[in-house]
Amino acid sequence: MHANPITSAALLTLAHLLGPAQPHVLPSSFSPSSQLQTCPSRTSPQSFSLRDITYLHYETAPNTPTPQPNTTQLVFEVTNSHTGISTGCALQIVPRPEKGDDVETGDDDDEEQDWFTCLERTTSDEKSYPVKTSAHVDWDVWRLSVKQTWVCEESITINQFSAMTLAPTCTESRTGSQYIKECLVPDMVVAATFDSTD
Repeated sequence: MHANPITSAALLTLAHLLGPAQPHVLPSSFSPSSQLQTCPSRTSPQSFSLRDITYLHYETAPNTPTPQPNTTQLVFEVTNSHTGISTGCALQIVPRPEKGDDVETGDDDDEEQDWFTCLERTTSDEKSYPVKTSAHVDWDVWRLSVKQTWVCEESITINQFSAMTLAPTCTESRTGSQYIKECLVPDMVVAATFDSTD
């Protein structure tokens, strides 16, 4: 018996699952500039733009020969309206097998991790300006939070934050050996609050 083929989106996400669970990095076509030298004004609106938001939940039956690990993953790209920097994030949990049990029914490996680290982007115009991004998701209610930290005008640290509720459209497929749930979320622009420290 042959399992139904996994869709291309699922294959793209599952390609990294043979090794230990770790944050993924999405490619970005953004060309860095010198925008990071200026600090945002408190009177001007700031936002994060999210796109290519994809969810995947994948399970295999316990008796499947050489099964891939069960996984839940949310992948997206976020762009900061002030810096113009685009960063890829992937939040992934993989169940940890219980001791003495070959079936992966233990606690989720990263479920207790509050924040997942995304790719650290750095642009330069004579100097470097690192942008650190992290994200958290409440899987049960589709609540996603994103925060970024970066430095402007050489010495001022900017901390930005946004939280949003996702509205996914999902499809499910099941065979004797696997279950797949895939969801797509519309692109969105959300307000981002910020504070600064010298």
